[in-house]
Amino acid sequence: MDKYDIFISYRRLDVGGKAEHLKDLLESNYKVRVSFDRENLTGIFDVELAKRIDQCKDFLLVIGAHSFAFEEKDFEEEQVALYNFFASCTLEEFEAKIRKLGRDAPIDFVRIEIARALHRKVNIIPIVPERTKEFSFSDLDFPSDIVEIQRHNAVFYSNSPDALFKDIIPKIRRHLTFFNGKQPFLNGEQSLNRDEEMVIDEILTNMVKVEGGRYRMGVAPDAAGKYDEDVDKELETPQIVQDIETFWIAKYETSVSEWHRIMGGRYDKEFAQAPIANVSYDECTLFAEKLSDLTGLDFQLPTEAEWEYAARGGIFADTTKYAGSNNPDSVAWYSKNSGGYAHVRNDNNGGFYCNNLDLYDMSGNVSEWCNTDFRRYSDILSKKPDPLVIDPNSKVIRGGNYDSEAYGITVYHREPMNVLAKAETVGFRLITKTMKPMDIVTKNFTQEFTKDMQAAYDACMKMSISIGSGSQVGLQAANKAFKECNTKKFGTLRCLDAKPLSLDGHFVFDEVFVDSLIDGRNVYKFAQQYASGRAMRSTTSSGYILTKNGAVRKLSSAKYSFPASGQQELAVVAEAGGLITLRVHDKTNDKWYIDTVDVKKGQTSRTLSFSLPENKRSLIEIEIINTTNRDISFVVISN
Repeated sequence: MDKYDIFISYRRLDVGGKAEHLKDLLESNYKVRVSFDRENLTGIFDVELAKRIDQCKDFLLVIGAHSFAFEEKDFEEEQVALYNFFASCTLEEFEAKIRKLGRDAPIDFVRIEIARALHRKVNIIPIVPERTKEFSFSDLDFPSDIVEIQRHNAVFYSNSPDALFKDIIPKIRRHLTFFNGKQPFLNGEQSLNRDEEMVIDEILTNMVKVEGGRYRMGVAPDAAGKYDEDVDKELETPQIVQDIETFWIAKYETSVSEWHRIMGGRYDKEFAQAPIANVSYDECTLFAEKLSDLTGLDFQLPTEAEWEYAARGGIFADTTKYAGSNNPDSVAWYSKNSGGYAHVRNDNNGGFYCNNLDLYDMSGNVSEWCNTDFRRYSDILSKKPDPLVIDPNSKVIRGGNYDSEAYGITVYHREPMNVLAKAETVGFRLITKTMKPMDIVTKNFTQEFTKDMQAAYDACMKMSISIGSGSQVGLQAANKAFKECNTKKFGTLRCLDAKPLSLDGHFVFDEVFVDSLIDGRNVYKFAQQYASGRAMRSTTSSGYILTKNGAVRKLSSAKYSFPASGQQELAVVAEAGGLITLRVHDKTNDKWYIDTVDVKKGQTSRTLSFSLPENKRSLIEIEIINTTNRDISFVVISN
């Protein structure tokens, strides 16, 4: 039997033409991979459909305005049980049941297809008409066996006579897991230059995972029913319950460099890392679309609800007025301290706190576009079919900026802005929902391994595992393996492994490896370009783990900061023979912890433990000082 990676499900009488059009559009890039029952279905019709759903990677459900109108009998317990059986049974049981029911049994095959796809947990993409007064996908009433279909991210098309259905293809492609015969790490149709590869790597490296959850958007009154004087009660109240799906958001606002390296044009290198501003909403969405085309991911602007959820800290929400603190001076560039201009964003961020998700400038610096029409919360809660839109051409901007007063940089402050307007104080940051950005692997890694590449890859694995476990024997074996490899053949290989290893998925390179891998290149520059700044958080059974790897020049130092509370333990992993001083500063309480770590031959790590106040978050700054006359690569792990 032929294997079909993409399955198209549809109601023939309603959207048969659109489904066939979709098949033709996909065939140009996914030849003989698209299952379409009117053209390539063989064997016993119903059994073959079940087989294809069981083996497909992507299930495309084409819906029209009249595709679903269930009757009362369709919701009966007996009917629900029947379709639940079709969803979960084996192919043999499926065929036996179909034969028993007989040819004339009133079976809804589209319902079977949806139920089975839901049960098999394949990637489902509903393709539905845009909302109108006559049709709303989210308001349709489905039987319980297939109601979960409404929880999947839908792709919308216009049903107007002037709209082109083919315009749906770029949106669909961003959600496909089967991508031109390859995993969707990089768009197979795009030829990336070196600079584009580097900026994409930079953007993806600085994406932070935001676990989905439920929260209340807006401001709540105090126990006496009153609001702070800086709350705009007309626009920022009452609160609205929001359910948020997991997504990844940029750690920083999109920079001038990132913008121009994707969109083209010249820029002043002095301000390369400053946030891009003076860009309209449409220009920002075009940037997201271009980045999506290059990567195959679904980059977009956050909705207002997603933005506030991330600004508050997600499921580990801060209860602070500003993003990371109740003191605006500790987290934000705003009218009081900015000097009237936007500031460069980086890990130090001028000594400012990030919020609980390691996100910077969610308060202040530049305001940020959101993908949400500006509406009053009271109008949204009114249950009107079409809540009043104050200005149909305006979107929400959030976060405040360097010219804002303190009230304008709170996590709940919101303002409208026309989609065509631009301002020197307004920029944006991106999100993606398609996949975990840390699973990105560069094109060098996706190419077919040579024998030498495989040997070096195996050595990388040994290195990661041995450093995490402190195994001296493993480290020595890894170093020996690297020296025996012909690493010059893949000198630009860099990889973050898709499967988490002992250091949260990092491959950790010591100087012996880097010097042999990058022949003649400075280890410090290499580490700074591909490793330094790769800090991330992940949740484990013991709480947070933060990792960072990088390098320090001879007789120099490197710093980074993060918020923390309670008992802390730092583990420093460095090359054998390096002498480094570790300085830890609790900046909130102005307390220092200093330790000198002499990493001698055979040693791989040293830990430093200290306690912080349990109920108050402190800003911790770690400084690694190299006291030797050569470059040293290192990893710091803190939990």
